[in-house]
Amino acid sequence: MPQDFTGARSLTRALSCLQGGDYPAALRCFEVFLTAETENTAAREAAARAAERMEDWPQVARHWLELHNADPTAIGPIRRHVAALFKSQDWLAAESFCDRATVLRENRHRMEATRYRLRILLERGDLPAAEKLTVTARQDAPVPSGLTLALAEAWLAAGYACRALDLAQTGPPSDDPERAWLIARALGQKQAWQAARITLEPLLNGPMATRARLALARNAAAQKDEATARRHYEAVRQDAPDHPEAVAQLARLAIADRDPGQAIALLEDHGKALTPARRAHLRARAAHLQQPGAGREVFQPLLRSQPRNIALQIAFARHLREIAALEDARALVDVALESAPENIEALRLRMAILRDANASDDLQLAAAEAALAQLPQDAGLLHAVGGLLARKDREAGAVFYRSAIERAPRSAVLWRNGVYHTWMCNRVEEARSLADQALERLGAAEAATLADVAWIEQAAGRLERALRLIDRAVRAEPSDIRTISRAVDICMEAGSYARAWSHLERLDRLQPERRSSGMAGAAARCTAAFRAVGRTSGGAQPIVPAPVRGRFPDRLFDAIAACSNPDLSPGRSGILVLTSNLGAGGAERQVTYSMQGLSDRGPGAEPVTLAVNSLDPLQGNDFFLEEVRSAGIAPVELAAMHEGGAIRDLLAEAPQHAEAVRTLSALPPKIARVALPFYVLCVRNRPRVVHLWQDAIAVAGGMAAMLAGVGQIVLCTRSTRPAEIRRYRRFLRAGYRALDRYTGDVVIVNNSANGARDYENWLGLPEGRVQVFYNGYDFAAMNDRAAAVPRGRLRAELGIPLGAPVLGGVMRFSSVKRPDLWAKVAIAAARQQPDLHGLIVGDGPMRQEVMDHVARAGLSDRIHFVGRRSPVEPWMKAMDMLFLSSVTEGLPNVLIEAQAMGRPVVTMDVGGAAETIAPGKTGLALGEAPPQELGRKIAELLADRPRSAAMGHAARQHVEARFGLSRLIEDLGHFYGPPAGPDNEGSTPLC
Repeated sequence: MPQDFTGARSLTRALSCLQGGDYPAALRCFEVFLTAETENTAAREAAARAAERMEDWPQVARHWLELHNADPTAIGPIRRHVAALFKSQDWLAAESFCDRATVLRENRHRMEATRYRLRILLERGDLPAAEKLTVTARQDAPVPSGLTLALAEAWLAAGYACRALDLAQTGPPSDDPERAWLIARALGQKQAWQAARITLEPLLNGPMATRARLALARNAAAQKDEATARRHYEAVRQDAPDHPEAVAQLARLAIADRDPGQAIALLEDHGKALTPARRAHLRARAAHLQQPGAGREVFQPLLRSQPRNIALQIAFARHLREIAALEDARALVDVALESAPENIEALRLRMAILRDANASDDLQLAAAEAALAQLPQDAGLLHAVGGLLARKDREAGAVFYRSAIERAPRSAVLWRNGVYHTWMCNRVEEARSLADQALERLGAAEAATLADVAWIEQAAGRLERALRLIDRAVRAEPSDIRTISRAVDICMEAGSYARAWSHLERLDRLQPERRSSGMAGAAARCTAAFRAVGRTSGGAQPIVPAPVRGRFPDRLFDAIAACSNPDLSPGRSGILVLTSNLGAGGAERQVTYSMQGLSDRGPGAEPVTLAVNSLDPLQGNDFFLEEVRSAGIAPVELAAMHEGGAIRDLLAEAPQHAEAVRTLSALPPKIARVALPFYVLCVRNRPRVVHLWQDAIAVAGGMAAMLAGVGQIVLCTRSTRPAEIRRYRRFLRAGYRALDRYTGDVVIVNNSANGARDYENWLGLPEGRVQVFYNGYDFAAMNDRAAAVPRGRLRAELGIPLGAPVLGGVMRFSSVKRPDLWAKVAIAAARQQPDLHGLIVGDGPMRQEVMDHVARAGLSDRIHFVGRRSPVEPWMKAMDMLFLSSVTEGLPNVLIEAQAMGRPVVTMDVGGAAETIAPGKTGLALGEAPPQELGRKIAELLADRPRSAAMGHAARQHVEARFGLSRLIEDLGHFYGPPAGPDNEGSTPLC
């Protein structure tokens, strides 16, 4: 905006922009005018209304506060200011203002003040205080009075529909239309559509007819009953032909019906009721429907004549997003934000465009944080930021969600995600404590909040408690659709399909004409699961089978194993390998080595196919992709197969697979998304062997392989049983046990003897059933990477003398790795040996805490934190010994890698750690002891240079013999066995 637009010119420009619907420009011009004319109340009110049209609630609140300060006795500015604070969810500011506003203390405004205070208490989650205020306020009020309805209004606005109904329905029946209006809205919030309709219909013949028709139209639209919605909106237009909502919604419905001509005619005749931006947006959608791309032609002339109209720019960007022109949409919204960087509509739109474009998490996070800066208490924006942080670093996400709860304590979504991400960080007690707090803050007085708390308990892993709570909620409100739908979800998650089915039947009685997509999916899963289990008992199956009690998917796993037979025909050939992804993980590195080794077997070897669930680069799932491709293997991505309709294509070609596909579709969605496309691969490739890496993939892929009749299945487990939350899935044990009962050849392996015995104990298998399959390593490549940076250079960078002994560590700074123990041991060793230094590589949520501990010990100059480094081998070379402090391990790669660098290692004797060393010859495995004692042993070994040098030399020889790549490929050949001979007989894969 040019700087010479001041005074009267600014006001003229502001009014012109306001009339033209360019509210952001109007607001900026009003701001310029008001810097000089601060007491012009008319301009101030116009600025507030422009901000209202933009839904920029902080700005609205600011302008109405100025108007209140100009006339503290007027109630209008108070109402508008408080309403804006409520819209921006700034409850603290609202409470402070209500305490200061003297007018609200007068008897004539007592009802309003009470309603404000009650709403603030409810939104802050202080239910006991809110209930106390409600009871106290009603003691002196007749029933039903205006005050009672005001209290009900506050409860309803905060989402407590049942309590609002209790208040509004207190006392004898009444023909008060305001009372009926509030009751109808509460019923609508509860999705009690029929009761809401019955309550609204008497209002159609009175002064509230238009409001009642609008409510009926909105309720019909919420039920996706477009014909009824259209009828009620048409009735609204009979009262008010240019009613903005009715015109806009009828145009939208015409577009949804693919009748652009009707939409255009309506907009031409009555579109002036809409803002220019909204009118242009609807007109562009209709034009695009007539001719793809024609929507641009609607906006372009408008923007040529009004190039700085931000509202038009945003509307055009919204249209471009709808037609998937994402680059153009992003460029245009960026132009709008250059002029109005705080415009919340533009900021939200930029978030949506970046999400649609699969932009990097960093870009999406920056956009979400910019929007949140404008509305710091907005639960949706808090959730967006928290979700993106959790994708980058779950610990950071958990911390953010816990702080977000304090800003928006009524948001069940924030509570659930705070609980879930804390749980997934393996902090079980903290997560459950947070869930307990949710019950206290959200309350249990209403079915809706009980359902929310049950949902939160589900995230804390307390499924039985979630089931009890959701049962209470359904008993309290047996016709509440939202509560029953949530009951279906929780029962399905808990594996109680029969209970879920009873809730689905209740939903069908309440909504006989349609199911939501989520409920339809649950019903289909139940039906397919019941049919699959029933098939094992023999006899014809009805179209809708009887519900099956017991736990799912356990019952379904057993049914799949029972009705699947291996196909041992000689026509089968090849090895089909499945892994979750090719990200930068230890298991993924082993998959890569396996693929490289299998591809080098020479001519005549069985073909090898690698299937990967996801190669999404935005999730880092393609880290090893180029290495796999360089070995001549082109991975098949299951996610792409699923999206590309591979299952549909198979059924079109071979409908006999329909029963197997239905059975796999009945599995929980996370399993089915892997199992279904993998089944297609198994059917099309007809492999002799399927090799499945890691727990969830082993179960999902194993179910598909059994149904496809694969003769040999190799299940590759890692570490110890999946007890930690990150790996735990309720269904894993049942899935493994079902696979063990398959009549084909099922080989189970683990990458350590300790892990193998632990899996046997967990699954109830005999000793020796799980075989050991040690990791393999490319030691030549490791040494090449180590030689790339001289040891002396790294030491010099850190100020470590070349001859000083260095105790090293490589780890993620998380509780399972115990970096705090590593630091305490390093401090103890450094105090015993004055020239000793510590060097730790890695990052994570505990890093600052550990660094602070070292600083308090006065050793920051001798214990060095260098963060995450890649490649890590040069840093290992800079150490003289590596210490592993973990509380649990499988077969720790870091111990093998350090020994390959010729370094002795000391490890806590946990999991399979001791299997990586030759105890006393290449390293030490120590039992739990005080840090001072551990530090003393380490310092003594480092001080004995000849002994530690000999251990380092032996370490290299030891790991090359036990963990070389040639040994890995040899073991694979043993597990896979020889190809099937010509005399093997075949059998039918699926009963």
